[in-house]
Amino acid sequence: MREHVIPFLLLAFLAGPAFADAPPARAIDMTVVLTDIQGGPVWDRPQSEPGARKVTLGYAIATALLADHQGEQNLGAVEKAKRAALALRIVDEKAAVLTATEAADIVRLSNVLSAIVVLRVVQAVDPATDLKGR
Repeated sequence: MREHVIPFLLLAFLAGPAFADAPPARAIDMTVVLTDIQGGPVWDRPQSEPGARKVTLGYAIATALLADHQGEQNLGAVEKAKRAALALRIVDEKAAVLTATEAADIVRLSNVLSAIVVLRVVQAVDPATDLKGR
């Protein structure tokens, strides 16, 4: 028994500082309606068209995850399914928690969206991103 305790304690001691520096997981409200440059809601099509709806953070992210991206014609079925599963998991979630990898993938894949929507997605998913300057 003692031979198992010492390696465990050593591992816990060595890993402790690494976990202490990791940012705490935070919940993201995917139901928040995104706003345009004037502070009004972003719409998925012209507001006057039938069926027009306000774009939520989750809807925008799901759109990015489900889109066909340039240069990914040979993306495997499993990777596409993982993206779709993530989109379904978070699209209407009031307290979504993302892994660092999921957040990075969302930011990378959001480039298919309009600039203001990309800005809102990046601000929500990775608020530490430096968006100053060009």
